Amino acid sequence: MAALPPQTPITERDHEGARVFVGTTVLLLTLSLAAVTARLIFKIRSKLLFTLDDYLIVAGAGFGVATWAMLLSVIAPFLSSQSIAPLYETEQVIKFGALSLPINILSLACIKTSVACLLLRFHQNRTERFFLYTLIGVILTSHLAFFTFDLLQCIPLAATWDFSIQGAKCVSSYTFSKVSNSNTGIMIATDFILSLFPITFLRQIRRPFLEKVLIGVLMAMGLAASGVSVAKAVVVHQWASAVDSFAMGSKVSALTCAEMFIGIIAACSPSFKPVIQRLLASIGITFQVRSSLTILGSGEGSEAPYPVPSGPLQEFNTQSDGTVKTHVFSFSEMEELSEESSRVRVDGLASGSERERNRSRGSYESRGSGEIV
Repeated sequence: MAALPPQTPITERDHEGARVFVGTTVLLLTLSLAAVTARLIFKIRSKLLFTLDDYLIVAGAGFGVATWAMLLSVIAPFLSSQSIAPLYETEQVIKFGALSLPINILSLACIKTSVACLLLRFHQNRTERFFLYTLIGVILTSHLAFFTFDLLQCIPLAATWDFSIQGAKCVSSYTFSKVSNSNTGIMIATDFILSLFPITFLRQIRRPFLEKVLIGVLMAMGLAASGVSVAKAVVVHQWASAVDSFAMGSKVSALTCAEMFIGIIAACSPSFKPVIQRLLASIGITFQVRSSLTILGSGEGSEAPYPVPSGPLQEFNTQSDGTVKTHVFSFSEMEELSEESSRVRVDGLASGSERERNRSRGSYESRGSGEIV
C-alpha cells in the first residue's frame, strides 16, 4: 500500500465543494429533524401509542445525524482558506470517511424498514403482506452484509487510513467497487418499491381524488431519494479517475447526506398533510367528497358534494328523517384509516352473519308453526 504524501494541495474547487456540502446538508438536516419532530408531536397530542416504525425512524435520524457529523469532519479542512493539507489532516479525512460508511448503512436500514413497517399496517391482503415481509428481509440482510463489509474492508480497520501499519490485509479496489455497485443497486430498487407501493392501498380507500393525489405525492417523495442514489452512483464511478479527488469526495458526501435526509422526510411526509391542505385551502384549492348513500328501508340514494375542511375529514350521512349526521375521521395519521377500515369490514361480516341466522330461524319456525317470527 503506497504511503500518503506529506502534503496535499487544496484547490479552489475543494473549497467550493465544502461550502456546497454545508449549505445543502444543513438545510436538509433541519427539514428532516423538523419532519421527525412533527410526527412525534402529532402522536403525543393525539394520544396514540408509539409503534415500531416510529422508533425506527427516530433511530434512523440519530444515525443520520452521526453520519453527517463525521462527513462534516471530512470536509472541515476545506472550509478554511488554507492551500495545503498536512499528512495528519489527510489521514483524518480518510478516517472519518471510512467510519461514516457503516453508520450510514445503519441509518438507511432503519429508515427503509420504518417505511415498510408503516405500510404493513395499511395492507390486510396476505400476498401484499408477504411481499412486504420479504422486502424487509431483503433490506435487513443486505444492509447487514454491507455493514459487515465496511467494518472488515481492512484488518485492522485502522489500516484504511494509517498506511504505516505493517501486515494489514485490505480488499482490492476492484472488490470494493463491485460491492459498492451492488449496494447502490439495492438502495435504488428498495427506494423505488417503497415509494410506489402506497398506490396499492390508495385505490382502495374512499377519499376525494385530490386528497388521494396529495397523499400519493407525499409518500412518493422517496423517488427523490432514488434519484439521489443514481446521481451518487455516477459520481462514485467518476471518483476513481478524478484528478481532484477532494472535490469529488465532497460531492459524494453531500449526496450521501441528501439520500438519508430525503428518505427521513419522505417517511414522515404524512405528518405534513394537514399543513399542506390548509395552505392549499388558503389559495382556493379545496377538497370535495361526494356522498352517495342508500337510506336503509327506502331504497333511495342521495348524492351531493360536501366540502372537506382542512382539519379532520368529515363524512355526511343523510338519515331517513331528513337530518344529516356527521361522522369525523382523523386523516393526519393514516394508520387510523386502516384500523377503521378493518373494524368496518369485521362489523359488516358479523352483521351479515347475524341476519342470515335470523332469516334461517324465521324460515324454520314458519314451516313448523305456520307463522314467521
